Amino acid sequence: MDILKSFANMPLRRRLLILVSCGVVLLGVNFYPSNSSKNEVAAVAPVLQTNAVSARPNIKPAMPTGYQITPLTRDPFSLPPELTQTSGTNAIHPNERGYSAAQAYSQSKTNVSDNYRLTGVATAGGTRVAVIASDGKSKPFRVNESIGSYKISCIDSTSVTLTGPSGKRILRLDSVKEGGKHK
Repeated sequence: MDILKSFANMPLRRRLLILVSCGVVLLGVNFYPSNSSKNEVAAVAPVLQTNAVSARPNIKPAMPTGYQITPLTRDPFSLPPELTQTSGTNAIHPNERGYSAAQAYSQSKTNVSDNYRLTGVATAGGTRVAVIASDGKSKPFRVNESIGSYKISCIDSTSVTLTGPSGKRILRLDSVKEGGKHK
């Protein structure tokens, strides 16, 4: 009771200061997060995994997450997967070029150097690719790939050696003569 009398005898400004500071302390105690376990709420139902991929340990996600240290690159001189040869068929098949069987037979009898032109040779590491043009279309070829009835046996920096039914044929770059001089 003595405290109430002393509170009543205090000036108004001091009484307001005491009331405001008590209110701040009460609000702080009520809203301050505590680490005690008596305020925790137990889950009613078990928590389900939201990621369906993590439920199955042998399946990896389709896209990697995060930054990849090594960039994914491919050899610029390698053929695309749709052009790689998986069987022993010719790289340029007569049916792909729109020829009939009779035209394909007559063309196989003609000189290969008349039908094909070597337009470029690309080298990357130990791999060489010869770019050979025929009928206005160019295609890249590697050693041991076939062009019609001929097979590429050697790719040099300025020429390509073809082996076929009529022996060896040599295709030279268009702008290079014997001895390396330009036309």
